[in-house]
Amino acid sequence: MTSFNFLLKNQSNITSFPSITNYISCNKITKKSCNDTIKNILIIDDQEINVKICEKLILKNSNNSVIYKAYNGSEALTLVKKLKKQGIILDLIISDIQMPLMSGIKLVQEIRKFDNLTPIIAYTSRSSLNIKKLALKVGFDDYITKPASNDLFKKLTHKWLTHKNYNKNINHEKLVKSLSNKKIIIADDEPINLMILKRLFKRYNIKTEIVTNGIELIKKYKDQFKHPNKDNYDLIITDILMPELKGYDAAKIIREYEILNNIENRVIIIANSCLEELKEFNRALKNGVNDFFIKGRDNKILLNTIYNWLTLESNSVNKNSIKSLDTDHKECVKNLPILSNKIKKEDVSELKKEFKNSAKRLTESIIDNYKTNNLTKLSSNSHSLKGISGNIGAQKLFYIVNKVNNLAKYGKKPSSLSIKNLQYILSQTLKYLEKNF
Repeated sequence: MTSFNFLLKNQSNITSFPSITNYISCNKITKKSCNDTIKNILIIDDQEINVKICEKLILKNSNNSVIYKAYNGSEALTLVKKLKKQGIILDLIISDIQMPLMSGIKLVQEIRKFDNLTPIIAYTSRSSLNIKKLALKVGFDDYITKPASNDLFKKLTHKWLTHKNYNKNINHEKLVKSLSNKKIIIADDEPINLMILKRLFKRYNIKTEIVTNGIELIKKYKDQFKHPNKDNYDLIITDILMPELKGYDAAKIIREYEILNNIENRVIIIANSCLEELKEFNRALKNGVNDFFIKGRDNKILLNTIYNWLTLESNSVNKNSIKSLDTDHKECVKNLPILSNKIKKEDVSELKKEFKNSAKRLTESIIDNYKTNNLTKLSSNSHSLKGISGNIGAQKLFYIVNKVNNLAKYGKKPSSLSIKNLQYILSQTLKYLEKNF
């Protein structure tokens, strides 16, 4: 799959491409694809190598993509506004959180003032629960931590580019036509939540049945198979924390029941919970929940989520749980860079050189910051090194830098041994890169 770089200097002579003076990477670009089937994706990161890796992964997994790039939040905001004025709709934004001039958090707050539709994914090495809560609260739609495997990255981008295409403004008539007579079980122990959802779904002629805990949910789901002529439930919306049995435990039992009874048309399960229960989402996804919706957000997003899951074509995406919000480190090749698993061989040389230069520069800065006791810059530089290490798959380096970063950002000076270990692991990583790639 070949990628090309275009610098659009003479905008008046190029009408088939977005008229913006910016480097744009296109994958198998033609006039028709740019106008009709193209996916416009913006990648934002202050480390160029992270942008390049994301770009390569997207172009590997997507047939028709235009990649816009920005290297800080301020630059990205200017670009998003310029694209909007030109009538160019972004299908996806992937943004780092910690950046100079304007952070990813501030950027998304600004974007959400005029754009509530474009999906935005946080792609960062910051993995604390508080940061995840804040990111989702200000308007990020999903959150993935570095290092992430190619498979996880592919699933996540596919999820938001195809399954959750919020840029398609689904009108009321289309929703009614598509969702009319669908059967949904709503599980929640709060009567007001049940009432709100029931009234919402009534507008679209959706048939609903309500339960107030996980045990009732399982019973309601299983009872449908006692009546062969009865229409099966299409979807379940469940709270996560409920009395007697939690929503994610109920989901696990339902999935086990489907497997034991060879049920091919598995019910779609969406977790509906609040930000304070965010830490439970990962467990829910592992237990078989397909997706999640955070209470308090625009119900149009919930309706679009339901619409997209229930109108999936059989060949579009497997109706399995799409893990998000966090990285399963077991999916990555531990202790070794995974460039060869992520991108094409012809791209490896370029990224290897970029990583080598960036890692050496950042490590030299970290050593200097350590010697001068500048913990603020030490925290910033170690964060950047952690990000590019995770992105390229250098696991040993990632974990040692993460330890240094965690100390520095809380005002504690790392030990001299930690800095020496960092230097040693970096040298070993670079040797491995030279030998194997």
